[in-house]
Amino acid sequence: MKEIDKVRVLLPHLIEHSRSHEQEFAKWAAVLGTNGRHEAAALMNEAIGHLQAATKGLEDALKKLGGPLKGKSLHEHPHD
Repeated sequence: MKEIDKVRVLLPHLIEHSRSHEQEFAKWAAVLGTNGRHEAAALMNEAIGHLQAATKGLEDALKKLGGPLKGKSLHEHPHD
Protein backbone atom coordinates (compact mmCIF):
# COMPACT_ATOMS: atom_id res chain seq x y z
CA MET A 1 0.00 0.00 0.00
CA LYS A 2 1.32 3.45 -0.90
CA GLU A 3 2.17 5.85 1.92
CA ILE A 4 -0.57 8.31 0.86
CA ASP A 5 -3.12 5.50 0.89
CA LYS A 6 -2.04 4.58 4.41
CA VAL A 7 -2.69 8.16 5.51
CA ARG A 8 -6.12 8.06 3.85
CA VAL A 9 -6.89 4.92 5.86
CA LEU A 10 -5.46 6.30 9.11
CA LEU A 11 -7.01 9.79 9.11
CA PRO A 12 -10.66 8.69 9.51
CA HIS A 13 -9.63 6.71 12.59
CA LEU A 14 -7.74 9.68 14.03
CA ILE A 15 -10.69 11.97 13.38
CA GLU A 16 -13.09 9.59 15.12
CA HIS A 17 -10.66 9.19 18.02
CA SER A 18 -10.29 12.95 18.37
CA ARG A 19 -14.06 13.46 18.42
CA SER A 20 -14.42 10.88 21.17
CA HIS A 21 -11.86 12.81 23.23
CA GLU A 22 -13.79 16.03 22.63
CA GLN A 23 -16.93 14.39 24.05
CA GLU A 24 -15.07 12.94 27.04
CA PHE A 25 -13.39 16.26 27.85
CA ALA A 26 -16.75 18.06 27.63
CA LYS A 27 -18.25 15.59 30.07
CA TRP A 28 -15.49 16.23 32.60
CA ALA A 29 -15.55 20.00 32.05
CA ALA A 30 -19.25 19.90 32.95
CA VAL A 31 -18.45 17.93 36.10
CA LEU A 32 -15.87 20.54 37.09
CA GLY A 33 -18.32 23.38 36.44
CA THR A 34 -21.06 21.68 38.43
CA ASN A 35 -18.65 21.31 41.34
CA GLY A 36 -17.67 24.97 41.38
CA ARG A 37 -14.34 24.50 39.62
CA HIS A 38 -15.19 27.09 36.98
CA GLU A 39 -11.62 28.12 36.16
CA ALA A 40 -10.58 24.53 35.57
CA ALA A 41 -13.75 23.92 33.53
CA ALA A 42 -12.98 26.99 31.40
CA LEU A 43 -9.45 25.72 30.76
CA MET A 44 -10.79 22.32 29.73
CA ASN A 45 -13.28 24.01 27.41
CA GLU A 46 -10.42 25.98 25.92
CA ALA A 47 -8.54 22.73 25.37
CA ILE A 48 -11.65 21.30 23.70
CA GLY A 49 -11.58 24.24 21.28
CA HIS A 50 -7.98 23.47 20.40
CA LEU A 51 -8.82 19.81 19.91
CA GLN A 52 -11.76 20.76 17.67
CA ALA A 53 -9.42 22.93 15.58
CA ALA A 54 -6.98 20.03 15.28
CA THR A 55 -9.81 17.69 14.25
CA LYS A 56 -10.88 20.21 11.59
CA GLY A 57 -7.29 20.23 10.31
CA LEU A 58 -7.32 16.45 10.03
CA GLU A 59 -10.65 16.58 8.19
CA ASP A 60 -9.34 19.23 5.79
CA ALA A 61 -6.19 17.21 5.13
CA LEU A 62 -8.27 14.12 4.38
CA LYS A 63 -10.40 16.14 1.93
CA LYS A 64 -7.26 17.39 0.16
CA LEU A 65 -6.14 13.77 -0.22
CA GLY A 66 -9.42 12.80 -1.88
CA GLY A 67 -11.25 11.50 1.18
CA PRO A 68 -11.07 8.12 2.87
CA LEU A 69 -9.72 5.24 0.85
CA LYS A 70 -12.83 3.35 -0.22
CA GLY A 71 -13.19 -0.22 0.95
CA LYS A 72 -10.33 -0.04 3.43
CA SER A 73 -10.30 0.35 7.17
CA LEU A 74 -7.56 0.73 9.71
CA HIS A 75 -7.29 -3.01 10.30
CA GLU A 76 -7.43 -4.14 6.68
CA HIS A 77 -3.97 -2.94 5.73
CA PRO A 78 -0.63 -4.62 6.35
CA HIS A 79 1.44 -3.22 9.20
CA ASP A 80 4.75 -2.69 7.44
